[in-house]
Amino acid sequence: MKVISAFVFSLSAALLTGSAQANLISNGSFETASDGSSLPTGNGESLPNGSTAIADWTVFGGPANDGVAWLPNSNGYGPTTPFGSYFLDLTGYFDHTPYFGVEQTISTVVGQNYSLTFDLGVDQSSGIYNGPIGVTASAGSTSHVFNNYNPEGEGSQSGAFVLNFTATSTSTLISIQGEQGDQYIGLDNVAVNGAAPSTPETSTWAMMLIGFAGFAFVGNRRAKKNDGSFAAV
Repeated sequence: MKVISAFVFSLSAALLTGSAQANLISNGSFETASDGSSLPTGNGESLPNGSTAIADWTVFGGPANDGVAWLPNSNGYGPTTPFGSYFLDLTGYFDHTPYFGVEQTISTVVGQNYSLTFDLGVDQSSGIYNGPIGVTASAGSTSHVFNNYNPEGEGSQSGAFVLNFTATSTSTLISIQGEQGDQYIGLDNVAVNGAAPSTPETSTWAMMLIGFAGFAFVGNRRAKKNDGSFAAV
């Protein structure tokens, strides 16, 4: 019975603490509104500090009389994104520093390594929407400034950036805020890849309970003496 008990404990621990690789960011391309319908149209929407209009995200920073620009590819300014139909301009509409940022809290596994990835965009066809641009990306206590992004080429250009971090808590705040730029800091395609906390599904729990009951029954049967009494285990 001691061997069986140890096996059952090990099986339970593995199922409870197991993890899977996944993208932990929700709505990383800013394609969904919180109410499911009010997506930006035309020149976009101005979302002030504290806004949760973008599903799963909260806006922070920026001047009180401005808001982050949530834009569709059909906007009247020119910049576009290759990642879906919508993107953010972290400079807002009045281009006053400090610029805006967006943040989201994700579930993480303590001690596991993760990679925060995102794309920054410029419009090299425009003298006011081109680079260099930059942002501060943070994941919990890990933070890095990504500055001087200014790719060659014409039209809308985007590039991928990576911030690696190790989780120190079961929840981690992810944030990206504009730091450098004139009138446009494009942000899109945000993701966090790494170990996701996992718990057994209902069917898994049912199978576990059936298995535990079977182990207990077999153990008790083997522990019985011929006279019907139980042996110490």
